[in-house]
Amino acid sequence: MSIDTGIIGPAKSGKTTIFNALTKGKADIESLAPHIGIAKVPEPRLETLADMLHPKRVVPAEVRYIDIGASVKGVVRDKAISGQFLT
Repeated sequence: MSIDTGIIGPAKSGKTTIFNALTKGKADIESLAPHIGIAKVPEPRLETLADMLHPKRVVPAEVRYIDIGASVKGVVRDKAISGQFLT
């Protein structure tokens, strides 16, 4: 299972710092390009279930974080984020 989460907000609000903490990454704070990182979700019960059920493969849940830069055209000017942009 995979979950996509966008991190958005005003410039210099700590988006990339949060992104780096969640993904254990080292994304450049000055970069204007969106950063994408994946973090596995630790689940201790998954190993127990795998031992009981003997599946062919075990796939842990993961979260994909997308750090969107505040200087993307229109975000700061409009002070609102459209559904089209979020898609």
